[in-house]
Amino acid sequence: MNDIHPDLARGRFIPKMSYGPLSSRIMRSLKARPVAPGPDITVQEVVVPGPEGAPDVSLRVFQPASRR
Repeated sequence: MNDIHPDLARGRFIPKMSYGPLSSRIMRSLKARPVAPGPDITVQEVVVPGPEGAPDVSLRVFQPASRR
């Protein structure tokens, strides 16, 4: 597990959960919390075309400023 970032390594302990219509409605109703990255993080907004007939997908890419 040395290749996994410490924040992500904990994910292996998340119990398996099933998602259905109710949990999907709950997730859609939650409002996204604004993220305030540190001064050493760059944020890039990217819009990716969705599949045919579906809307585009908005992404927010966080990278260390030293990568630019």
